[in-house]
Amino acid sequence: MKLLIADDEFIIRKGLLSLDWASIGVDQVYSAENGIQAKEYLENKEIDIVISDIKTPGLDGLQLSEYINQYSKETIIILLTGFGEFEYAQKAIRHNVFEYMLKPIRPDELFKVVMSAMKIIEQKKYQNRVVREHEEITGAFNSVEKIIYSFRDVNERILDILNYMANEYSREISLNDLAEKYHFTPVYLSRLIKKET
Repeated sequence: MKLLIADDEFIIRKGLLSLDWASIGVDQVYSAENGIQAKEYLENKEIDIVISDIKTPGLDGLQLSEYINQYSKETIIILLTGFGEFEYAQKAIRHNVFEYMLKPIRPDELFKVVMSAMKIIEQKKYQNRVVREHEEITGAFNSVEKIIYSFRDVNERILDILNYMANEYSREISLNDLAEKYHFTPVYLSRLIKKET
């Protein structure tokens, strides 16, 4: 799991970075001083979860969540704020923010929220894997079906060739003539006729 922490306050950012993220399964943690840096990370890396202060210079947490939502990124965003204003919470909900947490934040509470987000990410990955496997199986089935139909086509063509030979037996018919008429090579056509008859 890849986590990005975006907060312009050095002490808060450092504190969040110092948490034992590996203990809950987060193996890579990145940090950004502001929303613009966070957006650059999102453009260049596959980030699973963003923890962002709602008020960061350049691009705030709500604008960052709007960017994630607008570009259909699978990234889950958790917003931290010292503001308890309802207007912020409303905007956060509109931008599909996973959680809106008021500072100060206890590490155990943050870990619970992140673990919940991780479960959702794992479920999405599992669903995507199931869909991909289904598509692969369907594709393989379709390929087998095409092969079967191509064999049917070959058999029907052999029947056509045999009917043609039976109807035109009084004329001189060469293997090359038949191969040209039915779009086979003479050698291949000869093998097919021997196999079928």
